[in-house]
Amino acid sequence: MAKAKKSAAATALADVAAALPNLGAFAANTPSGKDYLMSAVFALVLGLLFLAVPLDEVSAVGFFGAYLALSGVHLGIAAASVPKAK
Repeated sequence: MAKAKKSAAATALADVAAALPNLGAFAANTPSGKDYLMSAVFALVLGLLFLAVPLDEVSAVGFFGAYLALSGVHLGIAAASVPKAK
C-alpha cells in the first residue's frame, strides 16, 4: 500500500509539473488548459492525502471514489461547455 501511495503522489506531482510551465501561455488563455490544471490539482490533493494521513482501506476507497466523482463531474461540465467553433 505504501508503494501505491508514493506512486499516486508522484504521478500527481508530474501532472501538476507538466501543467505549470504552460500556465501563462496555455492555461490562462484556453479553457482546456484550465481544465487540465484543475484535474492535476485534484490528483495532487488526493496523492498528498494518501501520503500524509494514515487511512484504512474503507476510507481510502471512499476518498478515491470522491475523487473520481469530482473529476467526472468537472470533466463532464468541461466537455459540455466547450465553445462552438466559428
